[in-house]
Amino acid sequence: MTQIPEINLNQNLWALLISLTALGTGEFYCLYNLKHFGFILSTLTGISYVFTLIAYTINYWNQKVNNKR
Repeated sequence: MTQIPEINLNQNLWALLISLTALGTGEFYCLYNLKHFGFILSTLTGISYVFTLIAYTINYWNQKVNNKR
């Protein structure tokens, strides 16, 4: 029996997925307010995700360099 892998996503990625879903739903159903809300939210969460990704990458490389010494 195969085991379902556990998927770990950080809060920024969940927020980005939800905001992009809101943006897509607003665009598909021509919902003006939801489209603008989704756009603003996805922009903010996208910026937050980029900063988090940079911080995680810096932390990863610092740990990798420190473990080699």
